[in-house]
Formats: sequence, structure tokens, C-alpha cells
Amino acid sequence: MLRIRQTLLLLLVTLMVQAQTGLDAKLGIDPKVKIGKLSNGLTYYLRKNVEPKNRAELR
Repeated sequence: MLRIRQTLLLLLVTLMVQAQTGLDAKLGIDPKVKIGKLSNGLTYYLRKNVEPKNRAELR
């Protein structure tokens, strides 16, 4: 039983360390995305979207 706990603890620690690597990595931007900045400083990102048709999705 002790060996199983040690193995699980080692696995958990290994996964936790791997999850923390690469936090400073930059994500690439899709070349289809148009990026602009309004006069008030607001940055916007536009991309054509097929679904849903005749609608805009704002996030």
C-alpha cells in the first residue's frame, strides 16, 4: 500500500511540474484575424466566421 501511495505521489508531482512549464510562451495569432485600434484606445480583432450565419459573436 505504501508503494502505491509513493508512486501516485510521484506521478502527481511530475504532472504538477509539467503543468507549470512554458507559462511565458506567446500564442500565435491566426493570419486571418484583422487587428486594429480605435482612436479611444480599444483594440479589436475581426475574423470571418461561417457559423452562425448572419450573426455576430461578441466576447
